Amino acid sequence: QFWVVEVGASQEGDVARLTVKEAFVYVSNDTRYVFDGWEGSCEGIDCGKKEITVTVSKPLSFRAKWYPEYRIKVAPVEASPTTNCPEWVRGDSVCIFSASPELPSRQSVDTKYRFVKWTINSGGITIQEDIQMTITVKVDRPITAIASYEPWHRITISGGPVSPIILGCVSESYAAWCKEGSSLIVDLPTTSLGFLVTQDFKGWIVDTLDEKLIFSEHKSITLHIKGPVRLTAKWTLNYTQLIFTSTTTLAIS
Repeated sequence: QFWVVEVGASQEGDVARLTVKEAFVYVSNDTRYVFDGWEGSCEGIDCGKKEITVTVSKPLSFRAKWYPEYRIKVAPVEASPTTNCPEWVRGDSVCIFSASPELPSRQSVDTKYRFVKWTINSGGITIQEDIQMTITVKVDRPITAIASYEPWHRITISGGPVSPIILGCVSESYAAWCKEGSSLIVDLPTTSLGFLVTQDFKGWIVDTLDEKLIFSEHKSITLHIKGPVRLTAKWTLNYTQLIFTSTTTLAIS
């Protein structure tokens, strides 16, 4: 009942002064009440002021008005999410929250972070989730708006003389972007090219950047993505058919 102000009896002609000590009354760290003027016997009086004076000429009654405000928090700071609302918002206001679709990594140009969802929390309880990058929220309590992101990594792929087949990730020209924890399948349409002198596939060299090189002889390889990867197909020239043809020609002549 902190917002109720009683006006005591005064004699006719007396000047009465009404005031509130504080314009803000904090119920908690994240909820407060804001003084919103006086109501009652306001004829001819500016009742929007924190302090008013009246000349008593009849019975008068005044009551202080207050409205709730709630603290709005937006996280994480490094994601630079935005909102059209200030830190403190009047109850029942509607706030718009926006997030960037992607964030760069400070550690590597081969890693980036993609937006996943907004989570609206109040008092440690999730009250709303949304996968849209821009959302509207009606504020009727203190809230924390959290923009969630997940890491994606670039997989650089060199298939040599053939274009590799990429499955399971978002492919680019001789590369792919994969979500951390996903699986990537890379295959080759053929393992031999040419006539007489051929190019033969010998295997994949896998460089995970933070581990030792791995070699696989299989033309189809599956990678479980934990970070950026450089994948290179190893090919060698094969002269067997040329030598055989030359030897056969000499024998006939």
